[in-house]
Amino acid sequence: MAWASVVYGLTLCAVAGVSGAGAAVFGKLAGVQGIDTATQITCYALLIVCNALMLILYTRSLRYNSSLACTAATTAINISATGLLGAALFGEATSLQWWVGASSILVGSVFINRSTRKEAAAAAAAAEGAAQPAAAAEEQEEEEAPAKGAARRRTRRA
Repeated sequence: MAWASVVYGLTLCAVAGVSGAGAAVFGKLAGVQGIDTATQITCYALLIVCNALMLILYTRSLRYNSSLACTAATTAINISATGLLGAALFGEATSLQWWVGASSILVGSVFINRSTRKEAAAAAAAAEGAAQPAAAAEEQEEEEAPAKGAARRRTRRA
């Protein structure tokens, strides 16, 4: 798999994670006391749009990376973006313990992505190696097929 497609897939995961964080923001805004009905409906509509966008981008990212890598990357970005947006927009406090946990998830997603890429490369190399003897056996069978057919015709005539 080309490096560019892996990066593109992870970019889709990152945007999906941020979109999910946006959905959380709109969900929280929709529940604020004292806002008018039109604003509340708009927030709920944007929540649905963000969730739909997140789902579309996540499923599209599965074309470029393993489901494990996509899930880990999307979750890690979503948690980080939700924490940052919560602190920036709503003044929510995040503890050092929270940031250590979020960082651990990010680092873990990097390790997961690296290991799945190595496994995929090893599987592709093994499949290529197994395909070569199989192709040689097919060629040999194709060469022997006319000779076997001629031998059968001779035995039928006799």
